[in-house]
Amino acid sequence: MENCRRRFSLNLFDNSRVLNTAICNSLPASYVFNFESGRSKDIAYTDVEMEWCIPIDTFEIENVHLGELSTGPKPIVPFSYKDAELTFPSLVFVLPSVEVRSYNHTTGQLIISLEKSPSVLHKLVKFQEMLLSAVYTHHPTWFGVHMRKKQDVLAKYQPLIENSNLHLYCPLQNQDIPLYSNETWTMGSNYANVLVPGKRVRLVFKLQGISFHLHPNSGLWSGKFRIQHRINAILQMKN
Repeated sequence: MENCRRRFSLNLFDNSRVLNTAICNSLPASYVFNFESGRSKDIAYTDVEMEWCIPIDTFEIENVHLGELSTGPKPIVPFSYKDAELTFPSLVFVLPSVEVRSYNHTTGQLIISLEKSPSVLHKLVKFQEMLLSAVYTHHPTWFGVHMRKKQDVLAKYQPLIENSNLHLYCPLQNQDIPLYSNETWTMGSNYANVLVPGKRVRLVFKLQGISFHLHPNSGLWSGKFRIQHRINAILQMKN
């Protein structure tokens, strides 16, 4: 268990508001503990769902496993993570301090520069390449179509990593993202003052799986796909 503590950080969620979040001084800075509860200030363990965060420096691409393609209007291939005897049903990353490249208040698009974080960039690029290869290999089986040319498959992918930048989605109207700024936690009402070009932040974000777009009329795969994600927390760092 001690080795597990070095490689992962524990998050307690039941899909509601934050009670307390702390970066524990006794552990490396990449370890983040989140405590959430929607019923009261006392966490009842029977009501709490636990998730593990993976500091990016300990992330191993070969430990990621792809699940079965779900059916329905928004098909998705979910991720899981297996490390030795441990299996985690989600893929939640903790990033080190990174720089905000831009934030679009209208669309919610958040672009993070990884130019000064080459090891993070390298791992995420390799992870993206692995996922693109999987889509190319399995799309005939997943959607019952003939094998398409690789360049045609890749042309309709919405990149997670592009030109040394990490592309995420952080809509202003979504008020349930914990935001740490000026030594205070809020539920994201202060995005505009934190997500400023040149500012440094730490992010906790969950990659849920490969999401595929279906044509609204035919119900067939349009060829479009992306890595579905959700930002779990934003911490403003001192520049």
